[in-house]
Amino acid sequence: MNGPLWILVIVGVLVLLDALVHLFYALLTLERFERKPPFRPPSPPDEAIDHLPFSVLVDGFELVGGIYASKTPAPSGVVIFTPETDASFPSALCYVEALLQAGFAVVAFDFRNQGQSESDPTYRPLHWFTEHDVRDLRAVIAEVQNNPQLAGLPIGLCGVSRGANVALYVATETDAVRGVWVQGAFTTRQLAFYHGKKALRIIMGWTHRLVPDWHIRLTIRLLIRFSQKRTGSPYRHLEHVLPLQKHQKLAITCGGKDGYVPPQIVQQLAALCHKPASDVWVVENAKHNQERIVAGEEYDQKIVQFFQSCLCTAPLPAIH
Repeated sequence: MNGPLWILVIVGVLVLLDALVHLFYALLTLERFERKPPFRPPSPPDEAIDHLPFSVLVDGFELVGGIYASKTPAPSGVVIFTPETDASFPSALCYVEALLQAGFAVVAFDFRNQGQSESDPTYRPLHWFTEHDVRDLRAVIAEVQNNPQLAGLPIGLCGVSRGANVALYVATETDAVRGVWVQGAFTTRQLAFYHGKKALRIIMGWTHRLVPDWHIRLTIRLLIRFSQKRTGSPYRHLEHVLPLQKHQKLAITCGGKDGYVPPQIVQQLAALCHKPASDVWVVENAKHNQERIVAGEEYDQKIVQFFQSCLCTAPLPAIH
């Protein structure tokens, strides 16, 4: 064998070995990637608020939810609430109750395989958002636009954690949505990279620095391909669409002590939306999805003011 051929053989062997390393670690960490953190979705308030039934059929499965609105005066706009993993639609009241007091209607619903909505036996939802979640929200927006009580009202989206990701993704597709409020939002690859590198640091100590970032990211891409086949629906990736997000108003918040989605991940997401890190409202001392628990009055004021600016031609009275 001449010199150039030997070089090609050596390079080919190294590429094959590297591919096997990626495959090994992707399979090794698959269960960890798919393991849901021990989330504790909030329970609805003790004093239940009456709602009108809401449902929509998508892919042959019925999504169930509710329409919350005061009977008089007529609502000035409608906010669609997209819940976090394992939460049910009444949990919306733990986040957006102030919007009802300010004169907005709120439509909350359960994604398929969650809460009261029907389940697809071929689908296994996790804390990563998928094409099924996206299809569910598209159908809900279309139903809101056709609902006799809500048709013609300006529409906003409010999402938490996984639901925030779905809201951001769908908002880039339509002019029907005027504003999006999200908390604890993240991109799948960035969050997986953050926790993957953190795990390497714990396991390998200082030697984790010998593993280049590109190597970790490549393994994560392979890991995601394996996982979405087991889940039953393709994962969707915000970094593909957020740079196109220009026409909607956007408010981003997160908890300063969020161990699942730390502020730097949310700030990276904001950068994809052409927003500086300073535009992210970091609620100090708040853990995952606990922004309103920690900063109740300020949270209520900010969310009302945001949707007033998006959905109202004239400002509504401040809440008390």
